[in-house]
Amino acid sequence: MKTPFLFFLFAVLAIRAGATSPIPPELVGGWRCGQYGFLFLRADGAAEVVGGPPPIGVAGLATYNPKSFTLILSERPSPSEMPKGAKQPPAVKLFYNAKAGTITDPGDKGMGRYKRFSKELPEDVKELDVKTLRKKFPEPVK
Repeated sequence: MKTPFLFFLFAVLAIRAGATSPIPPELVGGWRCGQYGFLFLRADGAAEVVGGPPPIGVAGLATYNPKSFTLILSERPSPSEMPKGAKQPPAVKLFYNAKAGTITDPGDKGMGRYKRFSKELPEDVKELDVKTLRKKFPEPVK
């Protein structure tokens, strides 16, 4: 009788381990770069980048690799937000420096460093639907 219970317990633990959040708690929240650059990350991988002026936000998905300290951000703006004939932007590879508490893009010298300013998220980021975002990304975020 104990064997089925133990099997069930291990199955539940395995499922929970496989369903871990792609974004660790130390990265969840609001990040700011300069006066107009913002990055918002949720634990489930939903993300929003806001730039400006005027403020324009683009939702996307994020994943984090703790071994390489890389954050991969994929954005898919709607066609109405893109200049005519422009291609969708490629995924952006960012680096997290835990010691400095910053997120940087080494390929973009003008970006600077994002510094965390809040653990809280704005309502529009809280309301992002990850299922809808994943439909916009038919391929896994790399």
